[in-house]
Amino acid sequence: MKKKIRIGMVSLGCPKNLVDSEHVLGQLTGDGFEVTPDPASAEVIIVNTCGFIEGARQESVDAILDMAEHKQTGACRRLIVTGCLVQGYAADLKKELPEVDAFLGSADYAGVAQVVRGLLKEKEGTEAPLELISEPAWLGSASFPRLLTTPPYMAYLKIGEGCDHACTFCAIPKLRGRMRSRRVEDIVAEAAQLAQRGVRELNVISQDTSEYGRDLEGKPQLKRLIQELDKVEGLEWIRLHYLFPAFLDDAVLDAFAAARRVVKYVDLPLQHADDAMLKAMRRPGTRKSNLELLERFRKRVPGVALRSSFIVGYPGETEEQFRSLLDFFGEAQLDRVGVFAYSQEALTPSGALPNQLGSREKERRRRLALKAATSVSARLLKAKVGAVVRVLVEGSASGEQERLVDSVEHGTLAPRREAAPTKGLWWGRSAVDAPDIDGRVYFKPKGRDPKAGAFVEVRLERAAEHDLFGVQA
Repeated sequence: MKKKIRIGMVSLGCPKNLVDSEHVLGQLTGDGFEVTPDPASAEVIIVNTCGFIEGARQESVDAILDMAEHKQTGACRRLIVTGCLVQGYAADLKKELPEVDAFLGSADYAGVAQVVRGLLKEKEGTEAPLELISEPAWLGSASFPRLLTTPPYMAYLKIGEGCDHACTFCAIPKLRGRMRSRRVEDIVAEAAQLAQRGVRELNVISQDTSEYGRDLEGKPQLKRLIQELDKVEGLEWIRLHYLFPAFLDDAVLDAFAAARRVVKYVDLPLQHADDAMLKAMRRPGTRKSNLELLERFRKRVPGVALRSSFIVGYPGETEEQFRSLLDFFGEAQLDRVGVFAYSQEALTPSGALPNQLGSREKERRRRLALKAATSVSARLLKAKVGAVVRVLVEGSASGEQERLVDSVEHGTLAPRREAAPTKGLWWGRSAVDAPDIDGRVYFKPKGRDPKAGAFVEVRLERAAEHDLFGVQA
């Protein structure tokens, strides 16, 4: 039997990028390749990059250079770089990274297997790097192969690509193109496939979930999507991410509230609270309308947990405008908050603006904003003590006393030093804790150790700054 060629992959950036990587791996395994988690043994290595902000770009370049070393020390014959970084900065990458054999943009994932086959037929070192960068038009589907890399009980479901908004700080429209929505039927079909494979928690993602379907029907179709996904048997939790704070009428909120499987969790990036800053960023609404939107959610979706993200240090942001944001946290009473320090990007309109703030000042504001927001969320967590919550078990926490959440998509949290060791405890997440970005629930098991992917009831006994502690009920 002919030995299969081994493929290694590094996926960087957001969950949307992760889904693309899973499609690439599904395509390659379907074409006869073997996936290995060990880059040293991989004959072909693919790095799927993020180009969203400077920190993400540097992380991507570092990963490419790390993987390139396996051409000298490992089995690697070909190194391929894909994704948003290539889509926006291909010319620079080709000059700086001669180790790379092929560059594929964010719309060219469907051709990866063909590219790999072609590269392996060529004599190494004789050809210029392949460059394949199309206009963003590709859209995944339920029929496209996919190899899940998440735990077997959890998956992401991407319902669309691209974005039609003109936020001044964001390069996504240039990197991912115009908004392109999948059909409801196709999305539901993939959700059913995932449920049949054992997935119990589904995280719905896109660049702009609120406007889902506008490009198909002339108006948003989120209400219908919620109602149809809620019918998929086998799923326990469906969580909606990236709800743009517009186009969320009462009918959508009521569908949200009525759904049995859609958890009462809202990921609603507001970005700022000062009216002049919101206008400068080309964001919808005002401080008043955003507070009213949060209140509408609380009124129409009882028990909802609200998460948002904010940018500090935008060009020209005054100290008064920044302090206005700090005051907003007290008014908004958000359950979870992520905070970015503004990143000056050449591909965005704001990148060329005057009055850019220095990195030290932006970092000072980020830390102060995160502290103010965390004081609110910690108080809300403490109010949950005494309640019994349903928890999706993820693993043993034995010996774990510190962890770091660092997300380009959701802001950065400092290392979490809990007040007591977690030895002998297990951990999981409640319905209002999204994977990798929100808190955890640590608990002492009752009787036999639970299994990852199981659901248990936990009585909460203590709250820390970000996480909850309890015992299995």
